[in-house]
Amino acid sequence: MVAGVPPYVRLIELQHRVWMAGVQPATVLTHSKSAVNQTMLFFELVRLPVTILRAAIVFASVALVSAAGPALAQVPAAKAAPRGSTVTHVYLMRGFMNIFSLGMDTMAERLQRRGLKAEVYNHTAAGSVVSDIVKLRRAGDRGPIVLIGHSLGASAVVDMANELSEAGVSADLVVPLDAIVTTTALGTTKRIVNYYLSDGVGAAVVAGPGFKGSVRNVDLRNSGVGHMNIDKADKVQDLVISQIVALSAKPAAPKPAAAAAVPEGATAAKPEATGAVPTLR
Repeated sequence: MVAGVPPYVRLIELQHRVWMAGVQPATVLTHSKSAVNQTMLFFELVRLPVTILRAAIVFASVALVSAAGPALAQVPAAKAAPRGSTVTHVYLMRGFMNIFSLGMDTMAERLQRRGLKAEVYNHTAAGSVVSDIVKLRRAGDRGPIVLIGHSLGASAVVDMANELSEAGVSADLVVPLDAIVTTTALGTTKRIVNYYLSDGVGAAVVAGPGFKGSVRNVDLRNSGVGHMNIDKADKVQDLVISQIVALSAKPAAPKPAAAAAVPEGATAAKPEATGAVPTLR
């Protein structure tokens, strides 16, 4: 735990640990022994003095998470894609309670204006989104898969890419924005570009054993952005969008032409050099 971390970040870390355990926040609160134990749990994690005002704030937070938890897990049904479709699919994952990662919505709108398919979810819906992506792939969709997330959503997208890899699907680009928990990249994800703040709560992405892709950690310390606005900063969004656009414009590898028969005694012509396929930087 980083010294001096604001209380809201400790609440976010609590929700991440609950989510990683596969349990919705509402479920955890429902199974607490009593309302007193619920309150003391938050006091212990957030380390707030027991005062009437701050106790009221904690009770309000508990009630809000309990009421919103199930709703945040709902995911729209996957839309059937034409077999062989090559349209880029961008999945943007918000962080804590959908209120600290609204830059995901702005980025989705910018991508949609470029003709790309972009959808926004809360990080608690990660498992359902992974299932939808796998279904699309099995239905014949072949478009690039891009995962972007902020805060808890940033930690989620790396885990989502790992799950996709286990299902035989490789994410083309994964972009975490200041994940608060160190994550490990596994499997066949092609490229991870992690923007984080080493002087805050951000964490690097680590390439695990046997990882087949590339990981680039970009430290944005002293850049003028912080954990609460890294997803909303125009210069960060521009960096991310430029990579997605370049990925979407990458031409498919041409099929090799059938070799023409060479008359006896003639010399086969050397093939002409083709232009280099553009790559992301």
